[in-house]
Formats: sequence, structure tokens, C-alpha cells
Amino acid sequence: MLSLQIQNVKEFMGKLLKEDIFDHFEVRKVEIVSFMHFEINHIAAKEDFTTWAVLREYVFNIIKGAEAPTLIKIVFSKNDAENIHENAAALFLNFHYEAGEAYVTTGTAQKVFAMDKSVDHAWEDWVNAFFSKNKLL
Repeated sequence: MLSLQIQNVKEFMGKLLKEDIFDHFEVRKVEIVSFMHFEINHIAAKEDFTTWAVLREYVFNIIKGAEAPTLIKIVFSKNDAENIHENAAALFLNFHYEAGEAYVTTGTAQKVFAMDKSVDHAWEDWVNAFFSKNKLL
């Protein structure tokens, strides 16, 4: 599992909420705590996840306001996991914002159990390259 601390939270949040960098990711869950507790959970068929492109504006409208939310959690997944590694069933990118700090962690699920960490390493390499390319750290 890869864990990255976001150094410039304001800049990262701008890219997350106002740019299309994450639009190709599917969204498994969103949780926001501000003046109320908001949750967006995926409940459709297994293969039919909503993309960030569809949800980004809704999330932005919940978050914008005079005061920053106290908590934001977003679970993204990569829709073409098998293109990253043939044994990848699901690849997750977990965003967590709380108390002015933001982190991203990775997670994987394998199609067939294997003792090696090749799925994890392939996903971590992809995420590091994605974050470098988009200047997210």
C-alpha cells in the first residue's frame, strides 16, 4: 500500500474539484462532513460505477461555501484494472481530507490469490507516475 501526503492541499483540491484530471476514475463512495453529513454510495450493478466526471460538480457544490468541510473521503477505482496488471480485480485510490491535511492511499484486489506483491507494485508505480505527470504532490 502506498500512502502519500498532499503537500499543497488547496492546490490539490482545486485540481480535484475544478479540473478533469480525475474524471476517468470510477467512484465507489464519497463522504463529506460540513454543516451536514453527506454520503454518496454506489448501489448500481457491479460493473456500472459512476465516474468522477459525473459526480465532480455535485461534490463541488456540497463543499463550496464560507467554511471548509471538516472531513472528505473519496474512494476512486480504476476502471481498466487489468491494463495495469493481469491479476488486478480492482485498484483503489483513497482520498482522505481532515483537519487541513490530505492523504492518498492505494489498495488492490486480486482476481486470483497470489503471495507476491506484483499487483500492488504495478498500481503504486502507476499512481506515482499519474501524480508526477499531473503535478499533484
